This record gives sequence, C-alpha cells and structure tokens, in this order.
Amino acid sequence: MRSVLSRYAPVAAEAWRFAVSPYGRPRIEAPLVEEAHDLDFNLSHTHGLIVMALARDIDLGVDAENVGRKAALDVADHFFSPSESAALKALPPSLQAERFFALWTLKESYIKARGMGLHIPLDSFGFALDNSEGIEFVLADPSDDSAARWQFWQLQPTPQYLVAVCAASDSLPPTRIICRETMPLQWEKPIAIPTTRTGGRN
Repeated sequence: MRSVLSRYAPVAAEAWRFAVSPYGRPRIEAPLVEEAHDLDFNLSHTHGLIVMALARDIDLGVDAENVGRKAALDVADHFFSPSESAALKALPPSLQAERFFALWTLKESYIKARGMGLHIPLDSFGFALDNSEGIEFVLADPSDDSAARWQFWQLQPTPQYLVAVCAASDSLPPTRIICRETMPLQWEKPIAIPTTRTGGRN
C-alpha cells in the first residue's frame, strides 16, 4: 500500500501515516503534500491475492474473492435482497456459485465505497445480472443515495479470482480502470485483466 501510494505523490513509503474513519475505513492522514490531496485507496485480500484500488476525487471500493472455495449459498436469504436471492435460486445448481460470488463482491465493493461497511444492510440494495455482461444497480431507498452516480466493474485476473470495483464521481467522462501488477519496492508492470461485467455511468 505504501509503495503504491508513493507512485502518485513524492512521499517515501515509510513516511505515510494513516487514520481510520468512524466506521473503520483507513485513510491518509499525513503527510499533507499537495499531490496526496484527495487521493483515496481501498484494499481487499483473499487467499493468494491482494488488490488495491486507488483514485483521486473519487469514492471507491474493491473486493476480491477466491472463487475456488465453497460458496456460502445458505446466507443468500439473510444478506441478499429478495430479488437477488430469487434470481440465484432460479439458476441451475451448477451456476449458483458463480452468481453468488459475483453478487457478493459487488455488494462488498459498494459498502466499502460508501465507507460505512456493514452499517449498510446488504439487503437494502441489489444487483441484477441477468444480462451476462451487464450490471444493474437498484437501491431499496433512493433517498439514501443515488444509484445513477455509481459505476461497477467485475474483473477476472485468473479463473481462480473474481474482483469487483465500485466508483462514484461527479466528474465526466466516466471513470476508467488501469491495472498494474506490483511487487512492492521491486517492480510493477501494466497488465490486461478481462472485464466480465460492467454497469453504471458508462
């Protein structure tokens, strides 16, 4: 995290200082250099993979899951919206695990982008993924947020992993993603990661 942040601001990796929001989200506290102003980041990790999302003047969240593990399908009725749960159950059993992880990563990325984590009930918003390449986002209470301001991407760096990114910005044009593979303090290289689904302000 320190190594990547130092790519975007003239700060030594060991000099970064962090604080947490009232909901526990890490943020940059110091140093207060101009290049670090409005720089935001979010982290996610799963067995064998760490993902960091970084942006300026954008609310963002990221979630990564190892899809090789068993999907916790039994939690869908408790944590998914009614429409998500019904769509999941309507799928053939062979497709339910993929849909579960697709929904779970999207939901995690959104609550992390909002900076409130599980203080936002996971069944208070939902995603429709019936279009195999599209993501439709719906809020149960539109007065709480505007669905129109959010963009979503799902990426598959390898068949074993699924990553969801959520971003909101009032600026135009819509946000785009640049991916890099990083070995901290040693090297980094641009990589092309397939996008499996997109939705929102495109």
